[in-house]
Amino acid sequence: DNSGHGTLVARLGWTLVGSPTAPLLAVVSCDNDKWGQQVRQRRQWIGAILVIVAGALLMVVLPDAASAAAPRKAIVVKSFTACGNSLTVWDDLNAHWSTYGSTPITIDYANNSVCGGSFTLAALRASGASVVILDDPAGAGSCCRYTAAEITALRTYASEGHNLLATYETFRNSVTNNSGLAPLFGLRASLLSANDVATTAAYSLYRTKDPALFRKLPNPYRGGGYLRTQRPTDGVWSANELNGATIIGITHSDEAVITAFHAANYYAAYISHRPEYKGNTQDKQFIYNAIIHA
Repeated sequence: DNSGHGTLVARLGWTLVGSPTAPLLAVVSCDNDKWGQQVRQRRQWIGAILVIVAGALLMVVLPDAASAAAPRKAIVVKSFTACGNSLTVWDDLNAHWSTYGSTPITIDYANNSVCGGSFTLAALRASGASVVILDDPAGAGSCCRYTAAEITALRTYASEGHNLLATYETFRNSVTNNSGLAPLFGLRASLLSANDVATTAAYSLYRTKDPALFRKLPNPYRGGGYLRTQRPTDGVWSANELNGATIIGITHSDEAVITAFHAANYYAAYISHRPEYKGNTQDKQFIYNAIIHA
């Protein structure tokens, strides 16, 4: 017809209802199979795209379990607490680890195969621990004197990719000499004294040297816990005592220190007061950070 509607209707395969000259068209059927197939295909493509977009958004908003941080297990080995939890922060950290970060941790302080009298490399491996904690072993007296075989076992386990954390009188006191452990932490055994001294445990932190260890800690880090410190033979901590380690925190009078040792296959942190004994919130944050340290 002269309006052009007839041409449009013919091309689209529509059925025109009413007069050809009427102002309204009503589509009641689609006779053009090719055109209908194209429409259906486009709808399928759009639907597939929407499904993909929705899935991507869901992955961003709700990450699956595989993307969550893997739990980290620490084990306390032959130390002052002797398979117990006497006045330490272990149970509190096990129960409230989420206060300090998003990575779950567990601290096993009662594994009799490693926390009691003697331990072996096989026992360390069987523990499945990512981190080994030495809780003031020399401070416990003769019960926690490390044998050459135990030091070798610990060195081997560390070299297999397991980190170390040591506190306070790990290396020496007036009764026990564990100075053979010092090289595992990048320290010189011959320069560590059998005497301790009082400390404020207020550490000025060199954050740029190890930011992961000091995450969520103020500067200075004011420790609580047992406020005495392992001391060097010259009375102050400095580069003299280092054999590969780095001082990353130190008190105003240099009597207490935090060191870090990046060995080929493991990381070892040492703090010279005892944060695990009645430790405050900052001490717990420090221990948590050391356990999750990569």
